[in-house]
Amino acid sequence: FYRFSDPHERQGQISVTGAQPFQFISDNIEYLDKLVCDNASIVRSDLGRISSARRKWHCLYARVALDEWLADDYRPPGKSLLWASRLDGEKRPMLLVAIAKVLLAKMPSYKIHVHGQPTLHPFNLDLLRRLPNVEYHGAFRSFQETAPRDHLCLIYTSEFDGIPNILIEAAAAGLPIIAPDVGGISELVQDGQTGILLSCAGDDFEDAAAYVAGIEHLATSPELCDKIRRGASELVANRHSPSRYAVRVREIFEPELLQNAPVPSRVPTDELDRALAGELTTLINMAASEHTDKDEEIRRLERVLAQERHGTLFARQRIADLERAESPKIDYDTMNSIAKEVWREKRRRRLLFQVVRWVKRRLFSR
Repeated sequence: FYRFSDPHERQGQISVTGAQPFQFISDNIEYLDKLVCDNASIVRSDLGRISSARRKWHCLYARVALDEWLADDYRPPGKSLLWASRLDGEKRPMLLVAIAKVLLAKMPSYKIHVHGQPTLHPFNLDLLRRLPNVEYHGAFRSFQETAPRDHLCLIYTSEFDGIPNILIEAAAAGLPIIAPDVGGISELVQDGQTGILLSCAGDDFEDAAAYVAGIEHLATSPELCDKIRRGASELVANRHSPSRYAVRVREIFEPELLQNAPVPSRVPTDELDRALAGELTTLINMAASEHTDKDEEIRRLERVLAQERHGTLFARQRIADLERAESPKIDYDTMNSIAKEVWREKRRRRLLFQVVRWVKRRLFSR
């Protein structure tokens, strides 16, 4: 089960946590083998409520392809700011409107470049288009399309979150981040070290003033910008690299595959373990691959799942046919080989289902 945050709903000055996601976990914890989270904050929160199932929670920080970003071509930015996300209620688009209005009054020469579109809820885009210091670019397919190195900083607004991919990519690109202290964001944005972290009150104009103060601080402190840029890039390289990600995936999924396995008779344990470990490596490489086209990658993974289901059913049918055979002289080695194949297919299918579900949820989490 993949989990990154609990939903929050603002009621005046109070942020109310939605109960449904955690209620599902609480009601079904005995049926869940693993809960994989993209931040440690939600792990700590959950364990504070269900401590008896501690071993089921795992933190797996998202990966970023560092070779796309860690080139030494940094140039001092101009008076351009970036906002890139979904224009849905949880991302507080009305706070973005308030930031633009406060910025226009205090720093009129600065412009906010907005990338994104409404996906879950309607939003009146004219609220942005009417502002003279906002340029709306519409939807984007990748962070590179936002030209991150052309901006002074990334302004990130959100009511609740895990650790958004967009922040990891911004940090890898050396783009300073101004973000709220919600969910797991503080694990990436450490105030004054890898970004500017804000404690938001929930009032749009009060919070907008804090964002504009952060923008002004970065605009007048090139030394701070450079410190943040280097600190964030180092953090991402150490914790979000593809190699570290692959190691962590193995730590989470490999033990389940290889320990306490019901090995069929006359099948060497070490031989079977080596075969399963090889298959696991293939699955891990699949999960860690680059997803240039989200929809196509999901279709490919679903085809793989369908093939695995077919293989399992075929092997079971072979056993059933042999058991119904009239001749009692069934070769024992053949029967044992088929039993081994069924067991391996069942284990592969179970693991593959977990990996595919995790990859699909990550693809939709941006």
